[in-house]
Amino acid sequence: MNPMFKKEKADGNAERSSSRGARRARAALQAGAAPVAGKVQPVSRAGSAAAHAPAGQAVQPQTANVHCVERELLEAVFYPPHSPRTESTAYGAIHHHLVHKEDRPCVVCGVKYSTLKSPTRNRFGAVQLETHHALIEWSLAKAIDVGKFNADVISKLREQNPLEPLYRRTFSRSEMEAWIDHHPDNLWVLCDVHHRHRGVGIHAISGPIWGAQVLLMDRYELGSQDALKAMRTMIGTK
Repeated sequence: MNPMFKKEKADGNAERSSSRGARRARAALQAGAAPVAGKVQPVSRAGSAAAHAPAGQAVQPQTANVHCVERELLEAVFYPPHSPRTESTAYGAIHHHLVHKEDRPCVVCGVKYSTLKSPTRNRFGAVQLETHHALIEWSLAKAIDVGKFNADVISKLREQNPLEPLYRRTFSRSEMEAWIDHHPDNLWVLCDVHHRHRGVGIHAISGPIWGAQVLLMDRYELGSQDALKAMRTMIGTK
């Protein structure tokens, strides 16, 4: 039996409410999820609104058609034995370089360390920029097969970066674990909201939903600010 499994459970078209906080979050989400600007064009099975919209006019879904889907995501993972998570010196240096020196934006919302205090550029109320292990989670490093790592990860990086000397050779296990820990190619800059928030964070929601955030229309959000506040209340954070 595979020791790692993920189970997603949905209750069909019915939406459940397990707590007063959940009901508030859902109500706020339904009230604020739809785009708020532009003329709404009706969409039917007979044809899309895009086919009838004037040239250059943005097409947005009907507010009435926006619906909230609530489901439970259960994830149980056996992590290999590892030391308590502490920030390595190399990781700390790379994090500082990406976040402070290069001032890289959050992959999702674009806020930077330099724009955290700007209400217009920090739309989700992030309080800090963080670095996320993107391709391989640090805590799974001891379970990664170095042969598969070289055949899959390194071969693709070699194709993508033909002039990079690092990827012209085969990695040893210690080199692989160091790469997982702190190499920039395994780190994404994310704000704390899109990293860890229960409603929109990469560690909290499913991949297809999280990844779509990068491509959403500027005026479209998965949930309103009221919904985010309600979810923060539910989990006891500000």
